[in-house]
Amino acid sequence: MASQRVSARANHRMHRIADRRRYDAIFHKYVRDCCASHTVARTSELAQFLGKSRPSFSRIIRDLFGKPPSQILRELCLDEARRLLRVTDLGLDEIAAASALGDRSTLYRAFIAAFGVSAAEYRETLKGKP
Repeated sequence: MASQRVSARANHRMHRIADRRRYDAIFHKYVRDCCASHTVARTSELAQFLGKSRPSFSRIIRDLFGKPPSQILRELCLDEARRLLRVTDLGLDEIAAASALGDRSTLYRAFIAAFGVSAAEYRETLKGKP
């Protein structure tokens, strides 16, 4: 009986790991697609694409990752924005669109909230660094 419980727990853990990997890949692909098409990454759109209601999708993601899907999307978009700030000379409007954040004001607010500096200030700190 005890070995069945251990086996069931191990099986559950393996499924959770597989689910995390699958959803992680889905998040990354969705954000890449949004970046490529210069569209805003939205939790509701991703949930709909997966055939889930937004509340159901949010519960699943929060259970698997410990944070809401909107936060995961924001983090991935900000990663792309930081990459673009490092490797391109694109303006902030273009970076906001190309990182699936939408517009310059959203980019500004997201950067301040996440890093304590604006995207422009972040880019300034990169000047002179190899």
